[in-house]
Formats: sequence, structure tokens, C-alpha cells
Amino acid sequence: MKKLYLVIVMTLFSIVQAQNISFTDQNFKNKLLSSGPGNQIAKNLAGNFFAADANQDNEISVSEAAQISYLDISNSSISNLNNIGSFTNLITLKCQGNSLSSALNLAGIASLQRLECQNNQLTSVTISNPVYVNTANNNLSAIYFPGNTDNLAYVDIRNNHIAGFTTLEYPALTDFYADGNPITTLKIYKTATTDFVLRPITQLQELYFYSSFNGIDYTPTSFTIDNFPNLKTISGYGIKPANGLNLSNLPALTYASVTGVSKISVKNINPAIIPSGLNLLVDEFHENGTSNSSTIDRTSVRAKKYYFENLTSVGNLSYKIDTEATEVHFNNLPVLDTLALSTYHPMDGCLDFDFSTIGSLKKLKIDDISYSSINLANLNLLKILQINAVSCDPATSVVNISGLPQLEYIYIKDRFLKTININSLNTLKDLKLYGTEYSSITMGALPYLQDFLLDTTDKLPTNPVNLLAFNDFPNLQNITLMHPVVSALSFNNLPNLKTFITGDIHDLTTSEVPAAYNFSNLPSLENLVLNNANVFPLTLNNLPGLKKITIKRTLFAESYTFQNLPLLEDVNIEYPQSGYSYLKNLAFNNLPHIKNITLKDFFYLNTLDLGNINTTLENLSLQHAVYLYGTLNALSFNNFPQLKTLHLQNNLKTLQLSDLPQLNTLHVSGNKFTNLAIANLPALESFTSNSNLLSTAYNITFSNVPALKMVDVSNNGYNLRKIDLSEAPQLEKLYFKSSTYNTPATLDYINLKNGNPNMLVMDTGSFKNICVDDDNERTQLQSLQPNLANTVFTSYCTLTPAGSNYKVEGKANFDSNNNGCDVSDPKFANLKFGINTGGVLSTFTANQNGLFSIPLLTGTHTITPILENPAYFNVSPTNLTVNFPTQTSPVAQDFCISANGTHNDLELMLIPVTDAAPGFDAQYKIVYKNKGTASQSGNIAFNFNNNLMLYKSATIPPSSQSTGAVNWNFTNLLPFETKEITVTVKLNTPTQTPPLNGGDILHYAAQIIGATDETPADNNFALNQTVVNSFDPNDKTCLEGTSIAQTQVGDYVHYLIRFENTGTANAKNIVVKDEFDISKFDISSLIPLNGSHNFVTRVTNPNVVEFIFENIQLPFNDANNDGYVSFKIKTKSTLTGGDSFSNTAKIYFDYNAPIITNTYTTTVESTLGISEIKNNKTEISIYPNPVKDLLYIRSDKEIIKTEIFDVSGRILSSVVVKNKSLDVNDLPKGQYIIKIFTKDSISNLKFFKQ
Repeated sequence: MKKLYLVIVMTLFSIVQAQNISFTDQNFKNKLLSSGPGNQIAKNLAGNFFAADANQDNEISVSEAAQISYLDISNSSISNLNNIGSFTNLITLKCQGNSLSSALNLAGIASLQRLECQNNQLTSVTISNPVYVNTANNNLSAIYFPGNTDNLAYVDIRNNHIAGFTTLEYPALTDFYADGNPITTLKIYKTATTDFVLRPITQLQELYFYSSFNGIDYTPTSFTIDNFPNLKTISGYGIKPANGLNLSNLPALTYASVTGVSKISVKNINPAIIPSGLNLLVDEFHENGTSNSSTIDRTSVRAKKYYFENLTSVGNLSYKIDTEATEVHFNNLPVLDTLALSTYHPMDGCLDFDFSTIGSLKKLKIDDISYSSINLANLNLLKILQINAVSCDPATSVVNISGLPQLEYIYIKDRFLKTININSLNTLKDLKLYGTEYSSITMGALPYLQDFLLDTTDKLPTNPVNLLAFNDFPNLQNITLMHPVVSALSFNNLPNLKTFITGDIHDLTTSEVPAAYNFSNLPSLENLVLNNANVFPLTLNNLPGLKKITIKRTLFAESYTFQNLPLLEDVNIEYPQSGYSYLKNLAFNNLPHIKNITLKDFFYLNTLDLGNINTTLENLSLQHAVYLYGTLNALSFNNFPQLKTLHLQNNLKTLQLSDLPQLNTLHVSGNKFTNLAIANLPALESFTSNSNLLSTAYNITFSNVPALKMVDVSNNGYNLRKIDLSEAPQLEKLYFKSSTYNTPATLDYINLKNGNPNMLVMDTGSFKNICVDDDNERTQLQSLQPNLANTVFTSYCTLTPAGSNYKVEGKANFDSNNNGCDVSDPKFANLKFGINTGGVLSTFTANQNGLFSIPLLTGTHTITPILENPAYFNVSPTNLTVNFPTQTSPVAQDFCISANGTHNDLELMLIPVTDAAPGFDAQYKIVYKNKGTASQSGNIAFNFNNNLMLYKSATIPPSSQSTGAVNWNFTNLLPFETKEITVTVKLNTPTQTPPLNGGDILHYAAQIIGATDETPADNNFALNQTVVNSFDPNDKTCLEGTSIAQTQVGDYVHYLIRFENTGTANAKNIVVKDEFDISKFDISSLIPLNGSHNFVTRVTNPNVVEFIFENIQLPFNDANNDGYVSFKIKTKSTLTGGDSFSNTAKIYFDYNAPIITNTYTTTVESTLGISEIKNNKTEISIYPNPVKDLLYIRSDKEIIKTEIFDVSGRILSSVVVKNKSLDVNDLPKGQYIIKIFTKDSISNLKFFKQ
């Protein structure tokens, strides 16, 4: 039994031993063991301090721990509370000031309500049912409340590392400390009425507060958000503190949106917050003392009552008043100088404004606010007053403004205000009044008033302002009445009034209230503008400074004369009518400084008299239906020396312009012209004539317009057919757009040959023909206007060079009796002139009658006659120098050519007048001329192949005739006399023997023999003509044929160019243009010889010659429609055997595109052997060689003729060969070349005469 008891005792001892707590921190255990009634560490469940070790066994058992409700183990060097879970009934735990670290999990102590564990190193804390928590100054990154937090009233987590504690939804919470944590966003949900204090959190940026989710509002006594240095955003609703929400000391605040709060006070918030940053909807708003902002601008604060108080540093205050506002109060605003009040929409009620307490106010602006009264007393510093508001009682609305000693500017816009009195404002400078109900406007004692504006737009004419009096305003400078509805006006003692304006130029309604406007005795008035007024009558008297008058949509008379206004410069009148009255007669007289007159919409104008204003007028514009119902249809402008611009539109039929040296711009669209002459306007640069109203032909002529740059003749339909701009050398832009209804218009002809090939803009329709300066201009125009691809371009619409405005004219005579040239002396035909213009060389050749008219441009020109044989003659004068425009054009100058000794020199040429066609007649013209100084007599021989043709006739009967030869005698051929003989032969057909076929060569020879000739080479002429079956009537031929001997290189070759008019009308002017390869031709040697009609020759480019047939009226009937020109020109001496030279001509008939002739090519034959030559048809040889007397020709073909040349290329003889032998006995000893002609070949051989 004793053993059993022992076992029981031992077992009980083990159990007791097992219930003691094994502390992991001895300091924690020691602190508990030291507790007692006198050492206040632990309380029992009854709330009394006691000893935790109740049995004094120096242990704390579980049961002993369960008896503790309060435990204070602060500052005990405890490092852990691992055994704290054994204290299951603990209510309060104080463990501050220890060395606790890591996590503290108290979730198992459900009874624990109060925790004070600050100043440790804890990393997290968990407590289930907290009421009071202080864990400040730890290393917490988190704190957890997993249980019931409805009774949580106090939280202090300052100076930790908690970032995620962002939501406070604790209904009993009254104090919250969280500064020193990285908390940037915080949401607070509150209900009940417990006051809640939110302590500053330095890093907080966003704060949201709401009533809790159960929909119960939070109604504390007050709620303050104060001293949050980084707080940017506040948003809340459902929190309604009884004493209001206070926002203060929030320097970073950028946005606050609060609704449901009855009262909000704002103090010292971010001065840079934008006007809409405070989005508040409250009953009462207080803007309290502000020390950090000089400007407050609020546009999103909506309240019924506004209080602006104690803003001791605010100088600028701008607010939008809510539409339901009832009160606005101002108190203690010592430095406020600018106040702007406005509203969002028309207000529901009216406000009484008392600004008398703001003595510092300098600028007051009220916009869109309804008011009952405005108290401006005591505003002794006020300078600017702007009221754009609405009177609440229109029937009795009155505004009195007086006694404000510094007021300078008044702006009042009130659509209901009836009476306004402006008096005793000694500094007022600018007064602007807007309204539709004014009936009385009184102004007095305004000594410095400078500008006055009254706008009564939309005011009914039944309620006008009775009298608008401007009396005794010594500094008034400008009066503006916008749409004045005024019964009467008066002007007295306004010595400085400069501008008077009525109406709005954009308004089309004319005032229905007539009033007399008497502008008299206003010495400084400079600008008078009457727009949309009803002025009747208008008096302008004693206005010595008036410079400008503008009258629009204002009838002031049916007939009126502007006169006796000594400084008037500008008059602008538009639509001068009202009802059924119109301005019909207008005159200007005695206006010594008038410069500009603009008249527009004068539908009933009958007369326009410009009186004596022609000497100063610079610009005149008549626009839009100048006489639609009136009788004015003609205007004349003569001797207006200063006139620069004319704009005349429309319905004019006649316009005369003369002596207008400065006219620069002429616009004459929409008139009814048949003919319009634009002439002698040296300064005109811009011309416009669009939409001429007549349906008949419209002709515009331009002459002497040297400065014209732009022409616009668009939309003239098909009535405008031709434009000649050849006298507009500066033209850059041309506009000819589509006609009405977008139908493309086409001009038949436009002449742009004006010496300026550099058109910059061409915006046009189509053209049939365009005359241009050169082909480069054609290319440029087509690049500017692609639709000109099918237009015919020419440069020969005129026969003078582009821009030629000056001429030298005269005649050339041969002084046949050496007594000076007179009318009895013969003409010197085709005299050639060299023209030197500043180093640029050109030539001009007179016509067959010796007459010349040389076109020249501006500049200095030296004109020198050029003779083929200058040693034969003397010329007087030797040259002529002219300068244009210094000299008057045309300059008349004759040239007299006299003999320089006796010189015998005849010249003969054989011209094929027609083609050689088998079986048809062929005509040949023998042209012979005396180029010497003495009369000559002699004979002419014409040789041909009698086997291939039959001589029929000659225009001069021959002196003798034999087989293949016809001869004529001539007598007394005078110097420079030219005569012609036309020979007709009948050619063989292809079926005759011998036959004549296309491609055969016909060889002709002609010779003239007179006295011993100084240049015998041109006494003989050989023609080699190719037989054709069909031919082009416009062709070019080298009369020497398709080849020349090398000995002829450097000598003249002869060309014939023929043309035929195949059109349907006479060709007035014809130009034959020939371009030479100057590496093969010496163009300076060119000499015109003969032509079918009179012509002149011109060389203006180094390689271009023009043969000009002016006004020849070449018929188009087949019998008379042919013409030709012949000339000779030397080849370059550098040509060698095998070289060739080609030539093509262009023939221009009037304005048509050129006809291009064939290209005729002639080859220089290679050097021949000494005895014979072979070709593909025959073999020809000569013998003996050397020869003494008879030279024989061996050939299987008939020899037609031979020509003998010396080594210098001069022709010595041309004879028909008989019996294939030739007598050369008379030739001096030396080397010669013989050219042998057969039917189908020409052979050149050398021989030596012994």
C-alpha cells in the first residue's frame, strides 16, 4: 500500500512539473517572478496587482498564467515572447522598450484588447480583437487584425515600414497615427458620430473618405485634414461633420472633390492648384486666411453661401458663383486688388453685392450674375469696373456710378438695365455700355473721358434712347454707337474728338430710327464711320481735320456732294439705301487731298461727278451693280496723274483712259464692253476683265503697256476670241479660265511675242494659235499648261522682233549723176545693213525698191551699210548711231551711194520658176543685174539640151535662136538695174525619144557678156534641175545641184525656196526662215537675189536668216498662189572632198504652224584624176592633156555643155560643146578644171594648158 501511495505521489509531482511554462527568454520569466502587489507588473482577473508566481515555487505554471489579465513587461531586455500564448486571459499587454524582434503573433489570445509594444524591432504584429494598439518605432512591414475590429479606437503605427495599411474601416476609431510609414494612399470608411482625428502622414498622397458601405452617414462634430505636406488628392462623400470639413496646410494639393458636406473651410492649400482643382459641392464655403498665395482662382466650388475672410495676402481672387447662390460675403481682405466673380449658367436668384469693405480693390469684374444691388462705396482705389450681369428688376433698374476718384474704365453689359447715370468721375477714360433696354443715359463731369461705346444691338425701335448728349467732354477722342437706337444726338465742345463710328460692318440690318447727324465744328475729327444707321440729313461742316469717311448700309441723301473738306483722303460708301430711297447722284469737289474712293452696291446711280479731284486721286473702286437700275454707263478718266488703281464693276459700256502715268491695277470685270482699249499706260502691271456681260464679240486691245505683268480674262465665254499682248514685254502671268457653266473656252489666237519668253504662270483654257518669241517659250508654256499640246505655235504673228518699239526708216539711192541723191536717182535695191547693239551683231537687208524700216529695241544701235563690192562705191553717211528711247521713233535716214571710179560688173542668175515634170511646160527666169558703176550693153545666152525639150517662148523675144541656144541683146543696163527674162520650154515625155523620166538631171547654162568684167565668175550660171513626177509646192533647191567641185568650195552657192498658199484665204504675211550650219556656211556672205514679191531680209541670230514678205496678200487660187525667194551664200573654205552641206527651210503663212521644206544636200566631190573620171553610168576622158588648142572629150553619152574654172574657182567659160571638142587656145598657160555635163552626170577633170 505504501508503494502505491509513493507511485501516486510521484505521478502527481510529474503532472505538476509538466504544467510549469518553459520560458525561452529568462528575462521574461524573471520579470514575471518579480511581480507582486507592490511591484505593479501583473494584474489578476479581478484587476488587482498580484504575484504571478502564486505558489512561490519560482516557476510560472499554465494555470498561474491564466490568472493574468494585465501584464507590463516594458523595458526588461526581453528578446522574445515565445511563451506569451500561455497567457490566455490577457487583456492588456505592455511590452515596449525591449529587444523584441521578428514577428509577434498574438492571434491566440482572443481576450487581448490593448497592446503597447512600441520601441522594439518587431517585423510584424498580429492581434485578433484589438481596441488599442501602439506598435510605433519598430521594423514592422505589416500589422494584422484577423478578428473583430468593431471596437478598435486607437492605432499608432508610426515609424515603421508599413505600406499596405491603406484602408481604415473601423467604426470606433478615433485616433490614427501612421506617420513615418511609406503609406501613399489611404481610404477611410466611417459611420456613427464618434469624432475621428486623422494625424498627419508625411508620405500620404491620396486620401479617400466615405461613409461605410451600410449607407449610414458619418456625422462627427468636426473633421480636419491638416498638415499633410505631400497630399495631392482628396475625395469623399457621406461624411457630414456638424462643424464642417476643414482643409488646411496642404501645400501639394492638386485636386479635392467633396460632396454631401454642408460646410467646408479652406486655408493654406497649394497656391498652384488649378482653378478646377477644388471640386466642391456644399452649402457654405469659407475661404479663410491664406498666407502662401497672392492669387486664388476657383471655378469648381459650388455653394449657396460664400465667405471670403482673412485673406491677408491674397491680391487676386477669381470665383465662379453657383447658380443657386444666395449670399456672398467679404471680410478682412486688406491687399485684394483684383476680384472676378462669375457663374456657370443663368442664376436662379439675385445677389446683393457689397464691395464697400474691400478698400484696396482696383479691378472688379462681374460676369453673368443676377444682381439686385451693387454697393461700390469706399472703393477709392478702383480703376476698372466690368459688369456683365442682369438686373433682377427691369422695371426699376438703375445704376449710379459716381465719386470713385481713380476709376478709369467702365464696362457695363445688362440687357435689362434702363437707367444709368455716370457722373463726377474725374479720372474716367473709357466708358462702354451694352444693353437693349436703355431709355436714359446721363453723363456729366467726365473731364478725362477719351473713349465712349454704346451698343444697343437688338433694341426695339419703339423704345429708343431719348437723347444721347456729348457735351463738354474736352478729352473725348472716340465715339462708337453700335446699331444705335437713339432719337437724337448732340455734339458740343468736343475739341479732341477724332473718330465717330456707328453700326457694325457685319450687320445687314439698318436702324429704323432716323436721326439727324450734324457734324459741325469738330476741329479734330479725322475718321467718320456710319454703318447701318439711319442718318437723315447728314451735315459735314467745318471739319478741317477729317481724313476718312466710311458709310455702309446707311442712307444719308439721294443726291450728295462731298466738298470743302481740306484734309479728306479716303471715302468708302457701300449700299447707300434704306427702304425705297437710294443715293442716285454723287459728286466730289474741292477735296485737295483726296486719294481713295470706294463705291459699292450703287444700284441706282445716275451720275458720278469727280469734279476737280483728278490731280490727287490714287485709287477708285466702283463694285457690284454700279448702275443696275440707274443710267450711269460711261466713264472717262483723263489726266489723273496720281491714279494707281481702278476697279470698275459693272454694267459700264464705255471706258476711256488717257494720261494716266501711274495707273498700276485695272479691274473691269462684269461690264458690257464691246471694245476696250488698254493703251499708253506705262505703269500698268495688273489687268483683270472677267465675265463681260454682253453676248456679242468682246475685243480688248493692248498697246504700249511696258510694265504689264498679269492679265486675267477668264469667264468671257466665246465672245473673246483674240488677245494681242505683244506690247507687254514684262508679262509673267496669264489667266484665261473656263467660261460659264464650266464649258471650256477656246481663244482663236493669242500673241505672246513680247520679247519676254519667261512666262511664270499660265492658267488657261485652250488656244488654237499662240504667237511666241521662240521655240523655247513654246516648250515652257506647254510645261505650264499641258492642254496646249495641240496648239499651233508660231513666232511670226508680227514681222518685227519681239519688243520692237522703235524704228529707223528710209531709202537707199544710187547717185547716178554724182550730184547728190535726189528723187530722180534710181533706188539701190537690197542694201544690206550691219547693226551693232552693244556688241550684239545682226543684219537687215532693204527690199527691191531700196526701202527699209529697221525695227529696234531700247538701247544704242550703230547701223552701217554693207556692200558686196565696197571698193566700187562711196556711202553717205558711212553709218548711223541712234539711241532709244532718247530719240523719237521713227528716225528717218536715207543713204546715198555714189560711184568710186568706173567698175564693170554684171551678174546673172537662172531660176527654175516651176518644177521640171515630164511632158509639161517648164519656166525659167533669167535675172540679170548691173552691179557696177557704169551702164552696160551686151548679150545673154541661154543653153539647153534640145533633145530633151523644145523651146516655146520668152517674155522678151530673143535676138537670135539656134539649136539648144537662145540669145538676147541688151543695151544701157543702168547701175543697180535688174531685169528679167522668163523662158518657157516643153519637156519630153517618158515615151519620147530620148525619154525624160523622174530623177533625170536637166542641165541649163546662161551667160551674160558685156564690157570686161571685174568678177566674171557670176557672169555664167549653171542650173542642174532634177526631173520630178510629183512635187511639193513648198521646197528648197540648191541650184548648183547635188554636188559641187572641190574648186568651188568657199564660193557662192545659190538657193531657191518656193512656197504656195494652199489655204482658203489670202496669206497676208509670209516668212521664210532658214537656219544654217555655220560650220559649213558663211552667213555674213548671204546676199538676197530675187523674189516673187517685195521682201526684206533680216539676220538676228548667228545662224538664222528670215526673208519677210509683208502684206503681199498671196492669193489662194491655184493660178496665182505661188511665190519664191532666191539668195546666194558662200560655203566655208574648210570643206573638203566628201563633205556635204544640207539646208532646210521653214515657211510661215500668217499665224499658222510652219511648213518645213525638204532637206537639200549637196556634196563636195573628191579630187579628180588628171585625165579622166568614171562613174556608174559612163566613162569620160579628155585628151590631149596637156593641150595647146583643141581639147577633145571621149564619152559614150551626149555632152550637153562644159564649164571651165581656174584654180581659184572662178568660172571662165560655159559653152555648149559641138563635136565633143572645145577650143582652149585663148586660155593662158596653166592648170584648169573642166566640168562636163551629160544628161545624167556631171564630171570634173583637170587639164594643163601649154
